Parts: sequence; C-alpha cells; structure tokens
Amino acid sequence: MKKLLFFAAALFAAVSFSACSDDDDNNVNSNLLYGTWQEVHSSGYALENGQKVDEWDEVVREKSFYSFNSNGTGSYDNDAVEWDIRYTQSGNKLQMTCTDTQRDETFNYTWTIESLTETELVATEYSKSTEDGDVYEEFDTLVFKRVR
Repeated sequence: MKKLLFFAAALFAAVSFSACSDDDDNNVNSNLLYGTWQEVHSSGYALENGQKVDEWDEVVREKSFYSFNSNGTGSYDNDAVEWDIRYTQSGNKLQMTCTDTQRDETFNYTWTIESLTETELVATEYSKSTEDGDVYEEFDTLVFKRVR
C-alpha cells in the first residue's frame, strides 16, 4: 500500500510540474493589437529556393501602416500598395492573409508577437510564396509604433 501511495504521489508531482509551463508567455492581450501601427524598423533575410539572396537591418523610411480591427479584418497601406487583411490571433501567433486586389495576388504571413504594449509592437515574421516554380521565404523582425 505504501508503494501505491508513493507512486500516486510521484505521479501527482510529475503532472503538477508539467502543468506549470511557459504558456503564459504566449498570451497576448488582443485589445492592444487593435489600431494602426507604423513600421519603423526591419531586420532579417530572404531565401530563394533555400539560398540566401538578401539580408537587411534598417530604419523603415517609407510610410507603411498596418491596421487591425477587432473583427479579424484590417489593411496594409504604403506609398505603392494597399492590401486587405484577414487575420486570426491565437496567443502570440498572428496569421494573416493579405490580398492585393489591384494585382489579384494573395500573400500569407505568420507573425510571432514578441512584445506588445500600448505604444510598441515587436513581431517576427515568416512568409513563403511560390512564383514560377521558385520558392521564396522571408524571415523578418519588425518594430512598429502605434499611430492610432
């Protein structure tokens, strides 16, 4: 009987420790995301068919804005393009489908929200697209300041 109690106590302890994970780090207050954000810094690299073709670390000088609404819609706007956005957020993951209606193109992006405050959003981004049989991948760290 003592062995059974010891085994039950050990099992309870193991389950208790495994239940205390870092999941809280993945919880992002969605309400802080709603609004308009201006991209101010970008650093990362791009691959074409698995080969690095570009690398950057720069202050973003063009006016690029992402807007997120509470209903899962939004927009991206800069001097050259305007996109409609549909997004879902789960914890710190933000999945976006961006549609350039002028060119009839769709792009999928996944952001991992690294930090989000009332005034600043920092996210890492991964995107992948295929064009004419070539696979393009982009890994980017983005910094945004809230404008609205």
